[in-house]
Amino acid sequence: MVGGAVGARILISYRMGSFVKQTDSNTSLTSKSNELPKRLPKFLVLHNEEGKLKNMSPFLIQKHIYTFAGNVQSVKKMKSGDLLVESSSLRQSEQLLSITKFGDIPITVSAHASLNYTRGVMSSDEFLMVSDSEFVSELEAQKVIAARRITLKRDGQIIPTRHVILTFDTPVLPKKITAGYISCDIRPYIPNPVRCFKCQRFGHTKTACRGSSALCPRCSEPGHEETICQNPEKCFNCKGNHASYSKTCPKWKIEKEIQSVKVTRNISIQEARKIVHDRTLKTNHSYSAALKTIKNPDTPLEPIQTPTDTIVPKPSTSAEKNEETITVKLSDWLALLKAHKLSLEKEKTNDKKQEFLKPAPKNKRPKKDHTNSTGKNSNVKTKSNPNKTKSQNKESESDLQTSDNSISEMELSEEETYLKPNLSAKFKSYITQRNDFQQGSRASGGVACLTSCQIPSKPILLNTQLQAVAIQIQLTRRITICYLYLPPRVHIEKTHLDDLIRQLPSPFFLLGDFNGHNTLWGSTDTNPRGCQIETLVEDHGLCLLNDNSYTHFHQASQKFHTIDLAICSPSLVPYWKFSTCTNLFNSDHFPIVLTYVKNDFPFPKRPVKYIFEKADWPLFESLCQLTPNMVDKDSIDVAVNTITDCIISSADNSIPKTSGNIPKLCKPWWNTECDTCQKTLEKAWYNFRRYPTTHNLIKFKKARAKFRQIGRRSMNTTWCSYVNSITRQVSSKIVWDKVRKIFGCYSDTQNISFLNYNGQVISDAKEIGNVIGQTLSEISSESSYPNDFIAFKKCEEQKSVDFLPSYAEDYNSTFSYHELKDALRKSNPTSPGPDQIHNNMLKHLGESSLLTILLLFNRIWQERVFPLSWLKAIVVPIPKPGKDKQDPNNYRPIALTSCLSKLLERMVSARLMHVLERSKWFIPSQSGFRRRRGTIDNLLKLETAIREAFVRKKHLVSIFFDIEKAYDRTWRYGILKDLSDIGLKGNLPLFIKNFLQTRIFQIRIGTILSDNFNQQEGVPQGSVLSVLLFIIKINGIVSKLPAYVHSTLFVDDIQIHCAGDDMGFIQRQLQTAINNMTDWASKNGFIFSPQKTVCMHFCRRRGLHPDPDFQLNGSPIPIVQETKFLGIIFDTKLTFRSHIKHLKTKCIRTLNIMKVLSSTSWGADKVSLMRIYRSLVRSKLDYGVPVYGSAAMSTLKMLDSVH
Repeated sequence: MVGGAVGARILISYRMGSFVKQTDSNTSLTSKSNELPKRLPKFLVLHNEEGKLKNMSPFLIQKHIYTFAGNVQSVKKMKSGDLLVESSSLRQSEQLLSITKFGDIPITVSAHASLNYTRGVMSSDEFLMVSDSEFVSELEAQKVIAARRITLKRDGQIIPTRHVILTFDTPVLPKKITAGYISCDIRPYIPNPVRCFKCQRFGHTKTACRGSSALCPRCSEPGHEETICQNPEKCFNCKGNHASYSKTCPKWKIEKEIQSVKVTRNISIQEARKIVHDRTLKTNHSYSAALKTIKNPDTPLEPIQTPTDTIVPKPSTSAEKNEETITVKLSDWLALLKAHKLSLEKEKTNDKKQEFLKPAPKNKRPKKDHTNSTGKNSNVKTKSNPNKTKSQNKESESDLQTSDNSISEMELSEEETYLKPNLSAKFKSYITQRNDFQQGSRASGGVACLTSCQIPSKPILLNTQLQAVAIQIQLTRRITICYLYLPPRVHIEKTHLDDLIRQLPSPFFLLGDFNGHNTLWGSTDTNPRGCQIETLVEDHGLCLLNDNSYTHFHQASQKFHTIDLAICSPSLVPYWKFSTCTNLFNSDHFPIVLTYVKNDFPFPKRPVKYIFEKADWPLFESLCQLTPNMVDKDSIDVAVNTITDCIISSADNSIPKTSGNIPKLCKPWWNTECDTCQKTLEKAWYNFRRYPTTHNLIKFKKARAKFRQIGRRSMNTTWCSYVNSITRQVSSKIVWDKVRKIFGCYSDTQNISFLNYNGQVISDAKEIGNVIGQTLSEISSESSYPNDFIAFKKCEEQKSVDFLPSYAEDYNSTFSYHELKDALRKSNPTSPGPDQIHNNMLKHLGESSLLTILLLFNRIWQERVFPLSWLKAIVVPIPKPGKDKQDPNNYRPIALTSCLSKLLERMVSARLMHVLERSKWFIPSQSGFRRRRGTIDNLLKLETAIREAFVRKKHLVSIFFDIEKAYDRTWRYGILKDLSDIGLKGNLPLFIKNFLQTRIFQIRIGTILSDNFNQQEGVPQGSVLSVLLFIIKINGIVSKLPAYVHSTLFVDDIQIHCAGDDMGFIQRQLQTAINNMTDWASKNGFIFSPQKTVCMHFCRRRGLHPDPDFQLNGSPIPIVQETKFLGIIFDTKLTFRSHIKHLKTKCIRTLNIMKVLSSTSWGADKVSLMRIYRSLVRSKLDYGVPVYGSAAMSTLKMLDSVH
């Protein structure tokens, strides 16, 4: 939003830029590879038999080419000395093919063997029976010249897959093709690296190898074949402990990256290899040597491509430099607190005059359509109001909220927001970016923008003195949007405007209230500001989209002006249409709307969910009849799929679903009286526009005042009624839904941010998911462990862990119906997994259906087979608070797994916990998720030890440890080994062994799913068993502490402390404990974080006492004065002053809202207010009272005002 006038509103559905070229693989296409393409080729090779082109002057070459064909797209010299020319048109290709001489040098021109073709992969189950020749014949009209199905070889059999490699007779890979009646997506085909089967090197084949002897691909030694090799694995290329053909080899990954660059940029393999090698970090070089390799320090480094098949970042092309930005203005900031949608009537094109049409009645408003994949055009609104006061802010709310919701806005902007920096504002479904402006203590001017949470975006940091904000959003490509407000009667330096334009990535829109008059955009006169803007547009080669429509109404003089402008780069002009809204919405500026004329952008949707509040549960129970025949005949996987299909089909017929569309703005206060006043107001405004007399102006003002009065009264009445509905008679769920809305807690306030990955900006939603998925997969991969542990891990995993079958133990018996009901009762209504089964569905199944599920669980338990569909998870990335959203490492994965799987895990977890507690296997200091144990136990133990040290006038030193990626790096084999050491055997440990198989997950961004990724190590995210298995693995971390060192453990929150008179003794004891814990961690795959691990010295003795010095893996542990441990802030003197201040601040925020709910004349009843207070305020105060309650009375009095 930009402060100021009722400005521009932009409908955005945008796609621009040149094609992305795709290359062929290393292998030849077919016999056609040496022939000319059927169509005129784009890439041509100029060859001279004597090689004279190699020494020919580049100036002379350019002159000859220009003489024959004009300016071509590009010219490159190949390794052979020939010239590779890329033409810009078919006519130019024809002219180049006619060249026979460069002066007196004979030339032959031919099509390049591979660059004129592209390969893509099509995936579909519908074509499993279609042959390759049928693909070629049927798709010939779509430029397909070859097809090859990808096959797998398993147990000596060739298995066809759903993936087909298609070769296209065009350098531009199509995004889609139509095969029969099916529209299929085409993705680039990136071949695997070429490796010689003789010398094992990359880059050539066996037939072209110059090596003298063949090497074994397993051990890289000559003289024998791989089939009889018993030597340890050793890679010839990187000397690592793996075979030469392993895909984990760093050299293989580099070669794969080279193939990716080659395909993405449509260049030769030599050029791709040079690009990758130039940007790869070299080791064993000095800084000065590295600096010498940089030819131009000002030249930015090229981004590193990801060497995988799944992530193919888009190359930066010259077209991206011509991108353009969108800038828009919005009038009333406070009005947007409750309304973000403005109605836009269809503009009449026969008449150049703008007509202000009356909007449709409330019961006939058009609904927003999201059924089409292209959907509605998105929009950006802008408003400004230079004469707005605080009272007008409130009055404008009702005007803006009367608008229609027929247009889906991606960007909203407002100018002259009149907001102070300390005033926060939150908008549902939008992310806010502001640039507030103050003159002394008074807010003046200011700009702001709102970005839809459903659109990937990134704020642009501007170094300017102007009142401007900018943001980049991803539609079909990246677009920059800048919002600008230039106050009147203030001199604006031209250099400031020039600097702002230079900082905006192209293409861009620049919209705002410029307060400039010029006849070029419809004004009757031209002022100095208008001349300055005209010069700006001409100097930077920009275009003006305004169509001479008025954008401002000056009420004092009753005249219309055009001062709100929409400026853009030239390449955007053909795709965008300018218009203005017909209503002022209580401002003095009309909203501007820029509409994208092409419908090729699918508007984002939300995941479809079941509406359980409207479910017909009796119908669901009658439809979902699960029988034993569904589970006792087929395999486990088939049985699970049958049960899932039956539950989902029954739910589809008895439970309604959400549409997936972005919900419209809710206006519960609107009534028929508001509708009548709005019609009267619009009629008065229409009459004044046609006949601008004083009488009509007075009628318009009266109608506007009446509408404001009715709107304010209706909103106040509705608000009082809403708060009064919070009573003890309604269910707690309804109460808390209302309280969350009052507190502004919405689930869709996290936006999708661009990512910076390997120096490249990732903005496409699927690519963002792929990058985050790749990052999470790498964290849990074996390569993330230290090299020492990898060697130890491989040695240990050669020892098999056998859990012999046993039925004597009670924990191996079949599950009972009572266990199933107990686990179902404890299940929370969490989000469903990939199978879409919700716990609410399971809780409403009949007894016979639950017995069938129990039969399925017991079959899984006894046959010791874990369903494959339960090994998959959908991961929703949540940004970590206070961290950079553009770093893929700063996202917390929320994994959604099957609710059926979690139900069985809950039953298994109960048995496993019973066995561990009965055998007293847990160490006494572990309190995590144990019965009758909690965080207070550990807190009291530490607080008591500190108090005793103070009483005895001793020192106490405590170290608080932090484990890096603890859950993601848990050693799975180590868990099984611990279970074996416990003495478990039979069904229970075998179930856990199958449960810990390699997991598959996908990242979900909105409704878009990423590619599949593996989780090799770590406990599965989102599973019920994961926490208990992690506790089992971490249990031995404090088992070897010195006698004077004590510890507390709550899952992965580890703390050790030691007290004594002599600081040297304490230091020796704790350093020994640290070394023992580090040794244990190094043998179990855990890594302590030296930055987050802290030390505190608790002491009240007088005099100077040096702080201890501890080392953790060679790094010093920082000494801090206070730290948060299990939710309580400890300080060195144990005053708890910092904790109580922090607690008071949190409680006051909640109490401020409760004051609104407890109005004397209206508001929630006493019982409901007490319930809210106990849950939101008293619960915060009660936590840790036994610990911080020992603080001084003067400190505790700070909490008197909040309870």
